[in-house]
Amino acid sequence: EGLSTACASLLPFKVNRERERV
Repeated sequence: EGLSTACASLLPFKVNRERERV
């Protein structure tokens, strides 16, 4: 569960950061 939550929280975070870069 801990890993799933971290992945779900990191996925959107990384995508948001890449979006801000563009």
